[in-house]
Parts: sequence; C-alpha cells; structure tokens
Amino acid sequence: MVNVAVLGHGVVGSGVSEVIFKNKEIIKERAGEEVNLKKILDLKDFKDLSYSNLFTKNFDEILNDEEISIAIETMGGVSPAYQFTKDLLKSGKSVVTSNKELVCCHGFELLEIAKKNKVNFLYEASVGGGMPIVNPLQFSLSANRIEKIEGILNGTTNFILTNMFSEGLSFEEALKLAQDLGYAEKDPYDDIHGIDSGRKICILGSLAILKNIEYSRAKVKGIEDVDLVDVLFAKSSRFKIKLVATIEFSNSFVSEIEVCPCFLEESHKLFSIDGVLNGVVVKGDAVGEVLFSGKGAGKLATASAVLSDVILIVRNSFENISPILEKDDGDCFLEDSGNLKSFYIRLET
Repeated sequence: MVNVAVLGHGVVGSGVSEVIFKNKEIIKERAGEEVNLKKILDLKDFKDLSYSNLFTKNFDEILNDEEISIAIETMGGVSPAYQFTKDLLKSGKSVVTSNKELVCCHGFELLEIAKKNKVNFLYEASVGGGMPIVNPLQFSLSANRIEKIEGILNGTTNFILTNMFSEGLSFEEALKLAQDLGYAEKDPYDDIHGIDSGRKICILGSLAILKNIEYSRAKVKGIEDVDLVDVLFAKSSRFKIKLVATIEFSNSFVSEIEVCPCFLEESHKLFSIDGVLNGVVVKGDAVGEVLFSGKGAGKLATASAVLSDVILIVRNSFENISPILEKDDGDCFLEDSGNLKSFYIRLET
C-alpha cells in the first residue's frame, strides 16, 4: 500500500481526494498497489466530510510521517507551496503538483532536488488541466525533434473570446459571465494579460528541448485590448480570434516564444477549440502535427491528471522518471529569427 498526502483542499485538492475514494479499485489496478489517502493539509475546517478525520493544519505531520511517500501539492501560488515542496523532496518524498506558477518559477531547482534525493517531481496537471500534454511530450513524442508548439492554454480567455464571437458580448460582459459561471477568478489579471499562458508555454518548451526556459524569455500580450469591433471584423472575414501561445525551434534552438491574440482561419487545428477547452498542436519532425485537446481546468479533470502522475510513480517503483533539464544559460536562444510577422492595425477616424 502506498500512502499519499494532499496539500490544499480547494477545487483541485478536493477533486483529488474524491477521485482517490471513488476510483480506488481502478487506481489500484493501474498502479499495481493500493493508493491510500492518509493526510490532508488545510487551514480550514471540513467537519461534514466522510474523511474529515484525515485533516491536519500542521505541515510537519506530513513531512515527518515516514509512511507517506507521495505528496500532492494543490495549494497554488508560490508561497508556501515552494518551501513545502522543497522540504518534502529533501525528506525523500515524491511530489506531484498542479501548480503552474510553482513549476514555471522554481521547476528547474525542484527537479534538481528531486534528482539528488532519488525521488520524483511530476506536473502533468500544471499545463492544460485534464488535457494530457506534459507526459506525451516527455515520453510519447520523445523520439521527435520538436519544431513548434502552439496552443490555447487558458480556458478563461478562450471562454471570453468565444462568447464575444458567438454571442456578440462585449469584453466586459463576457468576463462577467465567466466570473458568474466560475470560469474566471475574481482577479483574472494573470489570465487576461497572458501571464498564465506564458508560464505554460515555457513549461512545454522546456520539455521539448530539455532545457529550462524562464518566463522572462517570452513576449507576452493578453486580450485586454481586444474589442468587440475586432471580433466582428474577424467574424466577417471568417476568422476567429484566439489567445495563442507559441514556441518555435530551429535545430533545437528557440527562435520564437510569445503569447498574443491571433486571427485563426478555419483550416487551423485550433480554430474549433472553443469555450473553456484547451488545445495544443505539437509539430515533430517524425510525427508531423499532433493535436491535443480537453478540459483546461475543472475539479475532476485536473484531479485525473494529478493522479495519473501518482500512478506513474508507483508503477515505476518510485524510480526517478522526472524530466532532467539543463540550465538556461541563454545559449539555446537565437537572437533574431528573421520571421516575417503579420499585424492587424485598427484605426479610428
């Protein structure tokens, strides 16, 4: 039996707990061992749950419990998730996370600590929620030289743009609808300004060339200036506007990495990725273009991705299967790709 702990009992953490209990037999069959939820860390009280006895407010109870071998970090943000994760890895526990900010800001260091302590740091759920993309890049497409990755990586902005396009809503109306339905945070700044997508494309790019790519390398522009008139123009020209994150490679060198609103024509593989769905197109020299799509967020969808990492660790007998990245010394970036860009300019007269 493998004992695990969950850090944080918000949307994702509660989903992980629910799936562990609901699909206990399926997880046991796939992992080869029973996965038992032993502790849940949260500062709030959850007295009406069937597993309320598992909660603790003391992180040390998890850190010092030798029976717990995998911790699932679903707290979000950098603090205290970073310090907790670092302490857990150093104590000999593997960590699985859905926290893209943590992976983007400290992933390289945490992977190094995991390697040194012969444990795992895995993060399938950090990009695309329930859409599998991290492990396919690391394993399924590992025989390819990746030439390009482009994706719709943020469900909030995709929902807003979709409703502006299909319902004729203004940006403000579409944002409010997203918040009312729970698809957007009260403060959606990181989503709207492309920061969330920028973090995620850096994570995917790092896996593609096995070199750490820092967020500061990306050119990021969000959808904050997209107006309904832009959407109506796109519609009249049979385009859609999507917030697309792109990274391109030339002989394993990064030639371009950016996030920006783009006009997509109907033939583009991401054209039909609407609503809160995420989509990623990976172009490899052997496989050609492959499309991945699925729910970019959501309680159970993200929990599914989190637990797929747990199962991977157990099935591989806890051997280190985390990606090994080289440090970003700037030598994998081309100064000027020379790519010809297309621009859309709207003038009011």
